[in-house]
Amino acid sequence: MKKAIWTLALAAAGGILGLKSADPRNIFPWDALIGALWAGGIGYGFGTIFDTKRVNRPIVFAWTMTLALVGIFFGQLIGAAVNPYLREWQVDATGAVGACCGALLGYMVGRIQRRRILSMPAS
Repeated sequence: MKKAIWTLALAAAGGILGLKSADPRNIFPWDALIGALWAGGIGYGFGTIFDTKRVNRPIVFAWTMTLALVGIFFGQLIGAAVNPYLREWQVDATGAVGACCGALLGYMVGRIQRRRILSMPAS
């Protein structure tokens, strides 16, 4: 249930953000669809993380992919804060660097959480 709520709520938020940036001349707002899929992926990852009751390997993968998707957003924000007049390839590069940093951080956090859950006594 938590997974569905996280996915739908963040997909709706991503769709709204995509609609705000959509070109009004387009017949179909592709920006809204991409935003909904991207934010829905983040919501699905967080839902998987918070809905996991037992230890399994996919928790590390969920943390890695979720923080990689979040890292794209923060990488572009940091790049725009450093230089607001970035070329398109530079914006893409900051997003890729953010995704790599987020994936690395997510892998480390996932491993720590998995180790912590394994060390807890069974109830």
